[in-house]
Amino acid sequence: MVHREILFLIELGEQEIQNNMRVLIILILLSFLYSCQKEDNADHKKYDLKTTLELSNYNISEKKLRDTVKEYAGENKIFFIKGKYDIKNRKKFGWWNVIDKRQVGSSLDIEIIWIDGKEFNNQIIFYRKNKEKDTLRSKFYKTRIIGNSIEYIFYMPNSNSLPKRNLFAYVISDGNKVIFKEMDSCTQSGNQYYYKLNFSKYKNKKILIKGLFTERAFNKEDSTVSINEIFTENIIE
Repeated sequence: MVHREILFLIELGEQEIQNNMRVLIILILLSFLYSCQKEDNADHKKYDLKTTLELSNYNISEKKLRDTVKEYAGENKIFFIKGKYDIKNRKKFGWWNVIDKRQVGSSLDIEIIWIDGKEFNNQIIFYRKNKEKDTLRSKFYKTRIIGNSIEYIFYMPNSNSLPKRNLFAYVISDGNKVIFKEMDSCTQSGNQYYYKLNFSKYKNKKILIKGLFTERAFNKEDSTVSINEIFTENIIE
């Protein structure tokens, strides 16, 4: 099922499309998101994450965490994997760890979410041998609270020097209804993008912020567009 918040963004686009070109961009991005996704990261292709995370390729051991959740650990000749599995719905979810047995100290973490019934690798974090995050190869985000603002920092794989555009679409809800929605571009610095959201007018409320950050890289030589996306979800109390 498409997230209700995304439908609100589409509704916003229909209302403002005559005077806001950013809306047209987000509608195109959403169309890409729910049809064919192409991620601009050679490392992702190198690992072929779909095959890497295919449970049938492993000897699996399991540990029950809750009535409907198990922790799976798998091993084959190349990888160790570990993560959570929803028994009822028969699907992986949350953070999965992958260790490459061919390279000492080589590992990555993958956040799996489900969008419109399809498995989506929302965040992919590569680690160096010293266990530090390799921010030039990874796709992830982090946040920090600064006064009455939350700052988002999005890390995207370093993809040559192709021209890029970005957009952050988000909605704020109070648990019952959407109380604010916006689409805006982030400030870029290298392969990082920054966005500061002021929540001072919601200071006495518990709010939920859900968003979609998208980076598009344009290759003029073959007229293709590579897309990286990250869904975000944060609670402010």
